[in-house]
Amino acid sequence: MVYCLGKRIQNELIQLLASAIKEKILAEVKLAKYFSIILDCTPDISHIEQLTMILRYVDIKKEPEVLVSIMKDLTIKPLSETRWESRIDALKPLRYHLADIYDALLEIYEDTNLKGSSGSSTRVEAKELADAVSKYEFAVSLATWYNILFEVNITSKHLQDKDADLNSATKQLEATKSYLLSCRCDDGFQKVLVDATEVAQELEIEPQFEKKQSRKRQKKRLFDYEAHEESLEDPSQTFKVEFYYSVLDMAIQSVEERFHQLHSYKAIFGFLYDIHGIKYAPNADILHDCQNLEKSLTHNGHHDIDARDLCSELKAVSRCLTKPMLPQAALCFISEQKLQDSVPNVVIALRILLTLPVSVASGERSFSKLKLINTYLRSTMLQQRLVGLATISIENEEASNLNLAELVGKFASLKARRVELWPCPRSPRWNHQGQQPGLDGDSTVVKELDWYVIRSRDFFSAHLLRVVLV
Repeated sequence: MVYCLGKRIQNELIQLLASAIKEKILAEVKLAKYFSIILDCTPDISHIEQLTMILRYVDIKKEPEVLVSIMKDLTIKPLSETRWESRIDALKPLRYHLADIYDALLEIYEDTNLKGSSGSSTRVEAKELADAVSKYEFAVSLATWYNILFEVNITSKHLQDKDADLNSATKQLEATKSYLLSCRCDDGFQKVLVDATEVAQELEIEPQFEKKQSRKRQKKRLFDYEAHEESLEDPSQTFKVEFYYSVLDMAIQSVEERFHQLHSYKAIFGFLYDIHGIKYAPNADILHDCQNLEKSLTHNGHHDIDARDLCSELKAVSRCLTKPMLPQAALCFISEQKLQDSVPNVVIALRILLTLPVSVASGERSFSKLKLINTYLRSTMLQQRLVGLATISIENEEASNLNLAELVGKFASLKARRVELWPCPRSPRWNHQGQQPGLDGDSTVVKELDWYVIRSRDFFSAHLLRVVLV
C-alpha cells in the first residue's frame, strides 16, 4: 500500500486522468468540426513561461466554450497591473476616505516612537505623501481616474462573463466609448471639478489650482507668416489640456484599437442575432448580408455556406420562431425540432459564430488555477505533473464524469505485478520426482502448488483515483 502511494504511481495516475480528459475533449472537437483557439502565456512562481491553449467549440447539449490598514474598517489595496477590478478597488478608499488617509499619514509623521534610520525614513515618506494628497490637483486627478476606471470595470466584468456574446460585448464597448467621448468636453470637466471640490472640502483645502511660476519660452519663427504661440495662463485650462484631455484620449484610443476586430466581426455576423426579425426585413438586405458572410468564409475557392440557400433557410427559421432568440438559443431550437438536415447553412453559420471568442477571459481563469496549483512550496514540481494537475483542475466537470471503473481496469492491466511466494518445483532444491535431495520416499513432498501471483487490487487503484480527483 505504501508503494502504491509513491510519487511515481501518483504521476502515472495523474497522467492517466489527464489523458482521458484530453481524449474526450478532442473527440468532441472533431465532432464539432468548427473551433477557435485562444493562446495566452504567463510566468509562474518559478519564472517559467507557461502557455495555455483554450479550444472554443459548439456542443449543442452544452454551453459554448470550453483575480495593511491603519484606520478602522478601511483597507488600502495595492495597485494591480492586470485586473481592472483591482484598480478600481485600489482607488475607492482614496476616493471616499482621502481625509482619513491624510490624517493617518500625519499621525505616522508625528509618531515619535519611530526611531532609527528606518523610522526616520518612514516619517519623511509619510509627510511627503500627506503633502501630495492634500493638493487640489491630486483630488481632480483622483476623480478623473475613478470615473474612467469605474466605467471600464463594468465593461471588463461583462467581457469576463462566460455567457458574453459578440453582440452584447459590442454594445457594451460602444456604450463605454460614448461615455468617454461625452466626458471630453467642458461640461464633463466641470462635473469632475464638482467631485474634486467635495474631496477638497473634506481635506479642508482650497479648491483652486496652484499657479506654477515658469519662464515663458518663445519659439523662434522660421517664417514671418507663422503665428505666435500663446501659452495657457489659466492653471485650470492648463490642467484640462495637459492632463484631463490627455488621459481621455488614451482611454478612447485604447478602446478603439483593442476591439477594432470585434467591430469587424459584428459587421459580418451581426444579422444572425435577430433571426426572428428577418421575416420583416427586405429580401435584398438579407441576401446582401448572406453574400458578405459567404465571402468571409471562402478560402481558395471553397466556402462553407451558400448565400442564396442561407437566405432562404433564415426566412424559414424566422417563421418558426415565436419570439426573438439569441444565436445559441436558436441553434438549440433547431436541434430540438430536428431541423439540422433541413437548414444546414443556418446551423453552420451559427456554429461558426458561437466559436468566435469575445475575450481572453478563459485563459485568465486558467492562470488563476495555475496559481492555486503551482505555489511557492510546489515551485520544483515537474512540468508533466503540473500540466496533468492543471488539466484535471480546469476541466473538473469532465474529470467528475470519467468512468473510473474503466480507468481502474486500464491502470491495473498496465501495472500488474507478479511476486513468487513459493519456490518453483523445478528449482535445484527439488528433483524430478518432486522430492527434496537427501530425503527418502516417505518424506516426499506432494507438489500441489506451482506459483502464487499477486496483482494490484482494484480497491487500491480506485482509492488513489478518487484522491487525485478530490
